[in-house]
Amino acid sequence: MEAIGITTSDTEYDSEALALEILEYSIRDLIVSRWYVSAAVAQLRLTPVWGLEQSGTDMSAYYFSPAVVIDRYRNCAADVSRDYYHSVLHCVFSHPFTPDPEDWLWDLAADIFVEAVADESGLAEDTAMHRREAAFAEIRAASKELTVGAVYRYLKDSEMTAEELEVLRSIFRRDIHDLWPTRIRTDREPESDISMITADADSTKSGGEEELKNDTNFGSLMLAQVQKQWMEAAQIVRAQLNLDYMQYGSEAGSLTRDIDSVYRTRYNYAVFLRRFASFHEEVSVNMDEFEYAFYTHGLRLYGNIPLIEPLEYREVKKIRDFVIVIDTSDSVSGEKVQSFLRNTYTVLSDSVSFFGSFNVHIIQCDASIQHVWVVRNLEEFEQGLSSYKLHGFGGTDFRPAFDYVDGQIKKKELTSLKGLIYFTDGKGTYPEKPPEYQTAFVFPDNSGNVQTPVWAVKLVLTD
Repeated sequence: MEAIGITTSDTEYDSEALALEILEYSIRDLIVSRWYVSAAVAQLRLTPVWGLEQSGTDMSAYYFSPAVVIDRYRNCAADVSRDYYHSVLHCVFSHPFTPDPEDWLWDLAADIFVEAVADESGLAEDTAMHRREAAFAEIRAASKELTVGAVYRYLKDSEMTAEELEVLRSIFRRDIHDLWPTRIRTDREPESDISMITADADSTKSGGEEELKNDTNFGSLMLAQVQKQWMEAAQIVRAQLNLDYMQYGSEAGSLTRDIDSVYRTRYNYAVFLRRFASFHEEVSVNMDEFEYAFYTHGLRLYGNIPLIEPLEYREVKKIRDFVIVIDTSDSVSGEKVQSFLRNTYTVLSDSVSFFGSFNVHIIQCDASIQHVWVVRNLEEFEQGLSSYKLHGFGGTDFRPAFDYVDGQIKKKELTSLKGLIYFTDGKGTYPEKPPEYQTAFVFPDNSGNVQTPVWAVKLVLTD
């Protein structure tokens, strides 16, 4: 595509029209070179606002100062398309819905993350390219992954001075975040949800950022609608990437993984474990089958002698037999394992999910069975957890653990097993045939992109 030329004679042009032409050209260039983002980049209305120092979005419109756009295009055309793509990526990854407007370190982490995604997209070199590369080198050296959470923890834990953080901010910040819905939303009645800015692309606002913030209001219904629109746009981007995976290679895989990390379905661990429950009798009053009328009639007729006693047992659906397998190969960290076990203990202590006496087999396995710990009650689990040690640290083969469990079922050591959870990084040999019980592979946050068998449930732990 032929770039737009700007010379001194262009002062005859209307500045807003010229800036709109520049932005439209930059967006077309994005679509031509990276067609998979077309559903996302088309979401924002182009709205001129005089007085803005940087562009910004409220997830409905893209607000920009015509003078700034023209000046940045004249200096480096790639900066204009990069600025726009930066704001679009914030929306794709749902950053504007974060509720805390006070933590500017999170804002910086979000900016660093979307710039990393944009760099992986292979866009044209812009003015900050080389400064970003040096900053990314330091961040990657300290973090195993470049997610918003990982970058945020890096910034929080670093001993950088305020001046050093401000340098990072100057490198990565491309838009204002004060227009994000959760930063400016107001509590209004449902009918007020139509009050969001509806300016057309050829309309002009003046007064800069403060006046724009005062004119932009979100009610809860409008907020939900906008979030749903961007979720759908992100899923379209993901689907288009999958259709043309071979053309974009690692770039497609990286962006797909990042989108999945934001929009994957989230489960409460305790609620998920209840899928593995089975019916058994439990000592307690069964109020569902208790005839209250006969009971009280006997008390009235004979004094303290009821005609019928409440049933002392009831049939409930809880977990009794359960298997947890821990991958103790060299690629799984002990800290993650301990955190997983502590969370499992918390769930076990919930009487709603588990019987008071249960039969939980905790197996350590790398390429073979290394250790088996059978837990019968919470007291055993709590005492053993404090001194629990890992064994193995070899290769990874999932099959021995399944063979062990099948053997325990044949021996009737596990008589009501409904499910098995395998904590692993996923890099190993899976069984060819599905087991008779439900299986879930649970991954640390940084390895959830591993492909699992179609018969298994896949879960990814988050902080």
